[in-house]
Amino acid sequence: MNCLKQLKSGILSSREDLDALAQKKTAKFLVVSDTHGMFSVLKRVILKYGESSDALVFAGDGVSDLATFVNLCAKDALCLKCLPPVIAFVRGNNDSSAFSVQCNLNANDNSCDDSLVLYLHAPRSVVFAVAGKNVFITHGHEYGAYYSTTGVEQAALEHSAKIAIFGHTHFPFEELHRVYLMNPGSLSYPRNHSKPGFAFLNITEKENYAVFFKGKSSALNDFEPYNPEFLYW
Repeated sequence: MNCLKQLKSGILSSREDLDALAQKKTAKFLVVSDTHGMFSVLKRVILKYGESSDALVFAGDGVSDLATFVNLCAKDALCLKCLPPVIAFVRGNNDSSAFSVQCNLNANDNSCDDSLVLYLHAPRSVVFAVAGKNVFITHGHEYGAYYSTTGVEQAALEHSAKIAIFGHTHFPFEELHRVYLMNPGSLSYPRNHSKPGFAFLNITEKENYAVFFKGKSSALNDFEPYNPEFLYW
């Protein structure tokens, strides 16, 4: 469960929960990107898979959907229970830098005052640790991710990160070079023969690997694992 507080890094978490994640030897991330207004599908995914995850990573373009869910969690105990203790998210090229919420993300309690409008700030990138590794998250548009992963990889190395998670391309991707690179694809508008979906990223001290999920139908009311073709332009 998340404390609904935003740290200076932009991550939604308590300092204690973020430190605890850094000490884990294994972790499972629920990784989502590019929802582009499909809040109902994001909500469905979090309610079904969030509670079993150590962190939620949102790689941009749809932060407004995440902000809507944060507001919902402040009033709905069931939704809050399903929200992982650490949420790392970044601003995409179609996202604003801040989103209004009724929840005081810097308060000392989890109360929600309908008369109070505050802001959820979306960082351009974030870095945090898990299983002895730094994880770098960016949307990818600033590094030319639609054409090559070289820029994302170089940015990760500059942050001493061994894992880089990005979005923007709207198709799933997983590859190991000097950095483990991973993209969950788009939950709403897939490209390059992929399917609408998300991924779990499993991290251990020795390895990292993703399990990709796709919608079983066009309604996106249920999902199943699949093996996408990792194509690049």
